[in-house]
Amino acid sequence: MKLAHMMHTLCLGAGLATLALVPKAAAQPMTAAANLISIPDQAVNPSEIDRLRQLRSNGDFNTFAPTKSPSVSPSTVPSESPSQSPSQSPSQSPSQSPSQSPSQSPSQSPSQSPSQSPSQSSSQSPSQSPSQSPSQSPTQSSSQSPSQSSSQSPVDPEMSGDPHLRSWTGEWFPYMGECDLRLIHADKFDGSQNLTIHVRTTIRHQYSFIETAAIQIGSDTLEVSSWGDYALNDVEDAMANSQSQAKSVLRRGSALHTLGGHAIFHTQMSKKKHVFDIVLGPAENVTISNMKDIVSVKVNRKVDGPFSNVVGLLGHFDGRMLARDGVTDLHDDMNAMGQEWQVRDNEPMLFRASREPQYPHKCRLPNVEEKESRRLNEGITEDAAKAACAHLLDKDDGAQVFANCVYDVTATNDLDQALS
Repeated sequence: MKLAHMMHTLCLGAGLATLALVPKAAAQPMTAAANLISIPDQAVNPSEIDRLRQLRSNGDFNTFAPTKSPSVSPSTVPSESPSQSPSQSPSQSPSQSPSQSPSQSPSQSPSQSPSQSPSQSSSQSPSQSPSQSPSQSPTQSSSQSPSQSSSQSPVDPEMSGDPHLRSWTGEWFPYMGECDLRLIHADKFDGSQNLTIHVRTTIRHQYSFIETAAIQIGSDTLEVSSWGDYALNDVEDAMANSQSQAKSVLRRGSALHTLGGHAIFHTQMSKKKHVFDIVLGPAENVTISNMKDIVSVKVNRKVDGPFSNVVGLLGHFDGRMLARDGVTDLHDDMNAMGQEWQVRDNEPMLFRASREPQYPHKCRLPNVEEKESRRLNEGITEDAAKAACAHLLDKDDGAQVFANCVYDVTATNDLDQALS
């Protein structure tokens, strides 16, 4: 009988002898895991067993209290709440969901997918490759240093219309003088040859315009005049053997000749308009065109190109309006700028014939008061001019180009100038 009582006691103790006692406030529900503890080797006190049996029936102890030291091997199921301190070594596989707060130090390798929100501070070095998709919103602050290349296309300097000049930095200004003008000169623009452009302006009905333009590259010269008349190295219509061939070829825009080794494309758009393109490189060319008897000159470029040392009436490459001494700034006196860049008597005459005034006689200026009176009181109305020029509003610098067009149409009393 005594032996049976001891066996009953030992069986009961097998589930309780190794349990740790905890206060009632920390009690949690029992699970089947509480009965999977091995039987201890030492003897069990019967009175202690009775006391533990009573505590178990009352739920006054917690079988899920944490151990004082970590287990030798990981548990097969995760704990219900995270540990209070990080583990000494990283886990072998990533967690199923991101942590609520960032880690104290960056990871040694990048994550496999991007984070859902941007980091609070910028990285110290750029990423090795660009992101595959753009960010959803712009950055809140500008970069600490400028980008290495400009995001905007370079400005196309020009002289056109009545006449309007645009500098290398995009500033517009007028010059109404009548004379031969040194518009552009660039030493060794292609590494070996100089490029020079002269324009000849004429006063008519109290306004002025470009009557003829000449461009020289190396020893070759192309002269373009009113109504598309031209000469290459003093030979008229040099790019065609006959008028019929000229009309057929020019409409196709074929390159028949070169200027200093640079191809010339001549296209006849209509009886009123011709276009001559001199290709300087893959991303720049000079365009000389006419609408009836008014000639225009424009440098078209997609890169800054070989004009860093350019001088002339269109100014310096950086936008300064410098005199011939390279120091005096004439930005606030465009009449003085025009007189300064009149072709001198010690410079090559690019035109086939000379015409007054020639240096040292100064450029002649129109009567501005008479010109303004004629523009406002005669011919085409301003509303009609605006309607004819409206298509120019979508062009680069459209508002200013539109204003120039309206001025030209009313000054010349010719709606066709809106198509130049």
